[in-house]
Amino acid sequence: MDEAKVREIHKAQSLEGYTHEELREADRWVKDYALHQLSLWLKEDGRQSTAVGDYVMLMARCHYGSVETDQFLKVCGCYPEWL
Repeated sequence: MDEAKVREIHKAQSLEGYTHEELREADRWVKDYALHQLSLWLKEDGRQSTAVGDYVMLMARCHYGSVETDQFLKVCGCYPEWL
């Protein structure tokens, strides 16, 4: 799954034209993107290799999809601009 396909799915008026697997792959792509961006954000902040940075990454992975984690990732600018 690439960014163009995820964008296409995101902008679709109906998801009926996509398979369940395509939709799951698109969700995984967004998750991987957001967690990668969080990792970069933590590196810039100097916390990537600290206990705090490790904890933040662990909690973001474990609680991805929760309202709190979603808000945190938004505040940190971890989602693609078009999402």
